[in-house]
Amino acid sequence: VLAIGAPFGLAETVTQGIISAKGRNNVGIAGIEDFLQTDAAINPGNSGGPLVNLHGELIGINTAIATSGLTRGYMGIGFAIPTEMIKQVLPDLREGREIVRGYLGVKIIGLDQEPGLAKTFGLEEDRGVGIDRVRPDSPAAKAGLKVDDVVLAIGNTKIESATQLMTMVSQTKPGNTLDLVVWRDGKKITVPVKIEAQPEDFYATSNWGEGGRRQEGSTNAETAEME
Repeated sequence: VLAIGAPFGLAETVTQGIISAKGRNNVGIAGIEDFLQTDAAINPGNSGGPLVNLHGELIGINTAIATSGLTRGYMGIGFAIPTEMIKQVLPDLREGREIVRGYLGVKIIGLDQEPGLAKTFGLEEDRGVGIDRVRPDSPAAKAGLKVDDVVLAIGNTKIESATQLMTMVSQTKPGNTLDLVVWRDGKKITVPVKIEAQPEDFYATSNWGEGGRRQEGSTNAETAEME
C-alpha cells in the first residue's frame, strides 16, 4: 500500500508498506474503531490523506499512529479508517446532512477480552458481549435487556467483540429494529430492540467511556473558562 500526504509540511509525499492487520479496535482513538494497520510511514501531516493499493484504489484514510511519549514520529504502526466505514457516511456528508448514529444504551464488555469470563455465564466459548449496565429509558431498557445478559448475535450475524456490536448498532438507522440473540439464565432468547438516535450528550454524560470522560452522576467535575 501507499500512504500519501504532507508529513511535517512536505507536500505530496508518498511512502510504501503493507497492511499489517485489519479490524484493529481498542486502540483508544475513537468510540467506534475498525482500523486498517499499516507499516507505511505515517507522520503528523499524513492524517486525512489516502491509503491506496497498488492499483491506485482508495482503501482507507490515514488517521493516526502508535508512538511513545518520547517521540511524535513514525514507529512502524499507523492506522487508517477503511473505505467501508467511509462509504456509510459519505452520502450524508456530501449533502451536508447530520451524521446520526444508532443507540442501544448499555455499558458492555467483550468476553473475548476477559478469558474465562464466559464460563461464569455457562458459555463454553470466549465470544459474545456481556451487558454490564443498562441506561434508564434507553432502547435497551425499553426492550427488557438486563445486566448479565450476553449478546451472542444480531439476527444471523455472530457477535465476536464489543467493537463489532458497537459498530453494528451505530450504523443502524434510528427507528429500525435489531433482533438480539441473548444468553440469559442458561438459555438463548431473542430480544427485539428498536434503535434510537444517539443522544447529543452521549459522550458528556455516559459512564461507559474511558479516557477521562466524566462519570454519570458525578458532582465534583471541575470547570474552567477558555478563550
